[in-house]
Amino acid sequence: MTWTLIIAPLAPYALMAAGLIVLLYLFWTIKMETVTVRRRACTRDDAIEGDGLRLRVQIKELEDYMMQAERNGILAPRSGLNLTSRAKALRMHRRGEAVASIAAALCLPRNEVDLLIKVHRLLVES
Repeated sequence: MTWTLIIAPLAPYALMAAGLIVLLYLFWTIKMETVTVRRRACTRDDAIEGDGLRLRVQIKELEDYMMQAERNGILAPRSGLNLTSRAKALRMHRRGEAVASIAAALCLPRNEVDLLIKVHRLLVES
């Protein structure tokens, strides 16, 4: 008997076995890479959750600080320039009062009164 008679019928089976081995290897490498990617994603998610928790704590601390500052009167006063004060300031300016006296009478910052008068002049001129 010659080797060709023995090898010829086994060749297709050998090729199928080699193909199956290659497919199993590829499946295994893809599976391992998927596991690695999932682990990385989990660690990133954990890091993001940790950062989110840290930010929530910082926001809470800032809110507490702002509340305490409001209670103690540390925060700068808000602008009192509403429509009523604006009208009063413009009326006083038309009467010829100085910017400093308008600001003192209405308890407003001088810069705001000055800005209001400048804007009013620009509107009147145009």
